Amino acid sequence: MTLNSWQEQFVEHFRGLRQRLNASGNRRPLFALEHNLDPLQLAEVIRELKIHTTSTGPAQRHWAVWSVYATEIGYRFRGDEYWQTFAEELPGWARNEDRDFIRDALFRFHKDFQGPVPSGNWAKNFTIICWPITNAILPKDLQRHLAATLYDIRHSFTPELLSKPDDLGKLIAANSDGRSSRFRRFANEHELVGRIASALLRAKAEDANDLLEPHTLQRITQDLLAVHNARVWLQAARQRASSATMHGLRSRSSQGTTASYEPERAARAVASGPERLELTARKTGEDSWSIKAILPNLSHLETSNVSFQQTFAGQRSYIDASDKTHFAPRAFTVNRREVQLKRWPTPGKSIVRFDPSPPGLVEMLNAYCSIDGERDHLFRLRDDNNALPIRSRTLRSGRPGNRAVHDRLLPTYRPGRRKGRSPETRATGNAAFRRAAVLLGGVRA
Repeated sequence: MTLNSWQEQFVEHFRGLRQRLNASGNRRPLFALEHNLDPLQLAEVIRELKIHTTSTGPAQRHWAVWSVYATEIGYRFRGDEYWQTFAEELPGWARNEDRDFIRDALFRFHKDFQGPVPSGNWAKNFTIICWPITNAILPKDLQRHLAATLYDIRHSFTPELLSKPDDLGKLIAANSDGRSSRFRRFANEHELVGRIASALLRAKAEDANDLLEPHTLQRITQDLLAVHNARVWLQAARQRASSATMHGLRSRSSQGTTASYEPERAARAVASGPERLELTARKTGEDSWSIKAILPNLSHLETSNVSFQQTFAGQRSYIDASDKTHFAPRAFTVNRREVQLKRWPTPGKSIVRFDPSPPGLVEMLNAYCSIDGERDHLFRLRDDNNALPIRSRTLRSGRPGNRAVHDRLLPTYRPGRRKGRSPETRATGNAAFRRAAVLLGGVRA
């Protein structure tokens, strides 16, 4: 086929797809990656472009062909080689280069077929390549990052969240710390990212017709599943999304929509809720220790009350006892999280706080994110110098590795003690075990 023939085919394909979407009331953007070509057809298009560019630059009459090709380069884009790839695949491009034409072609694609419009700071700084990369939906180098983030936030999935791409996109962006800078910029396109994620979380491509063309979604999914870790992450996220949809987790109909604090519901949540805050210690020197707090997953609190949900989703949280004092929204609603502490927590008072905080949330956080002031804290010191909490008050003297360290042997971290000194221990090994047993009282040895 000639470029003229490919142009006609692309225009007919995208016009038909746009009309079908409009007829069903679906106003979603149409992406140039949704061309539905197989690899052999795409290779033929590239061959015709090579022939064309050996003698002349891109022609306006082929704008749809160039839109598709530029988007394909965007799909393979890895951050710094966009125009270089153009020149390598089309030897005549360097002689007849017209970068503005690529932007203009995709702008016409937007006007004729309601294609996406790039936005954000990245689009302002890269005014040309932002168009083909946005039309590429999910470039290959970002696929692994999205799969990992979906895995991390899978416990926050609800039918309501999965039905609102913008909210899902915001949650992804809030949990993009630690990913590549390109993914973090990409994640700021909340509506786009949420739409892509919603489509990927549907196990069957035909179930996502309203979000992406099945052929295109299948292609992206196959590329993503080809990476082992990404495959495991996406499969786990899909299972969780399917479970959330089937069982109606966090359904407003069963939990109500009131934003007020309900003490009885809160009491039930504490009684039946998951784990609480735990402390671990590590011996860092002959007479020094460091303390970490392992915070529980607070997603059950977020879902128990509308005002709580708004607070967790829209506000930073603070831990004054940590070197890192503030955390992103929903930082503690995905998995359990370790936080390094610079002082021993106040018993009965949550180390996590929100400012401002809705009625009832402080009480709930105190229940889950504080240490118990009514009992002593005992740690089992392992050979690797990590000290893990002993939840029971039972010590067995003959058990291997059963050296114990009492919190009273870590004076810097006791409430009311002067700050700034290195924690000290006055006994280790069997002596620590015996002293801890005496301090606890009634311990079976």
